[in-house]
Parts: sequence; structure tokens; C-alpha cells
Amino acid sequence: MRSFTIAAAAALVSSAYAAPWTMGGLWGAKFDPTKCLTQGTVESIVDGFGKLISAYTDADAQRLLADDLVDYSDSINSLIGAPVGTATFPSKAAFMAGQGSQPPVPFELLAIEAYNCDTISLRWIGGLQPQPVKGITVLKASNSQGKKDTWQISTIFTEFNSIAWLQDIGGNVTYPSH
Repeated sequence: MRSFTIAAAAALVSSAYAAPWTMGGLWGAKFDPTKCLTQGTVESIVDGFGKLISAYTDADAQRLLADDLVDYSDSINSLIGAPVGTATFPSKAAFMAGQGSQPPVPFELLAIEAYNCDTISLRWIGGLQPQPVKGITVLKASNSQGKKDTWQISTIFTEFNSIAWLQDIGGNVTYPSH
């Protein structure tokens, strides 16, 4: 009886290794790039996001941003006097109007930290002076057209060192005394 239990357990474990769980499929099902982001698609989306910051064009925004885009950033909201916890840009049109009116900001990707079927986490640095500003962004992606190369950003969550940003653009900060 003991050897049967060991053999059964070994068979179960070996079958799990033979058919691993993969993104986009259960237990060895074929990966579907129309339902889950690929490494190449992730890199393309992140590169496009960086260009929206450093070299904005309406054409890039139209291609990269989903029609139902919402952008959240308490860092930006605190700089512009908007209530924290609310959408910074509640629509694609609002993002395009806001970002399109900003001067270019040097954007350097530090790392794509993780991604799964529809979410990308990245770290970046904005090359403002005198203090470079580091930030973290989470991008939610959607694929409403259902093709492997039609993924778009549907939600943006971005936070960064807003005090450094404010000083870099000429604002003043009064630090608390110790």
C-alpha cells in the first residue's frame, strides 16, 4: 500500500510538471497573445508610454490609449490642486488635452518589474533638473479588437516624487523644521 501511494504521488507530480500552468491557458493550454500580453507587446506598450511623456503626439496617444482610458495619480493631483483619490484624467480626451499641452519630459525606463495577462508594473526616472524624479507606474491593458498587436492602455496608475518635480519646475517647498 505504501509503495502504491508513493507511485501515485510521483505520477501526479510528474504530470503537473509535464503540463505547467501558463499565462493565457490552464495546464498547458496554448498561449493566446490576443488574451494575454507577450513580452514584446509589454515592451512596445512601455516604450509608447515613455514617448507619451517625452515626445507626445496625438497620433501616438490615439494608437496607444484605449477609448475608455482613465489615469490616476495623487502625485499629479497634489501638484495641480485636484482632490487626491480622484481620476487625474477621467478620459482619453482629457489625457490628450493635458499631456499634449505639457513640455516634453525626458523619460528613462529603469525596469519593467512585472507583468501578467493585462497588467504591467514599471519604474522610471524623469530627467528633470536639478533633481531627477523617480516614479512607479502600473498600466492596465485591454485588447478590444482581439488581435495580438492591438493592445492599448486602459488605466494608468502613476506615483512619483512630486516635491522634487515641483522644485524642478520652479515651485517652492517649505520643509518642516526638526
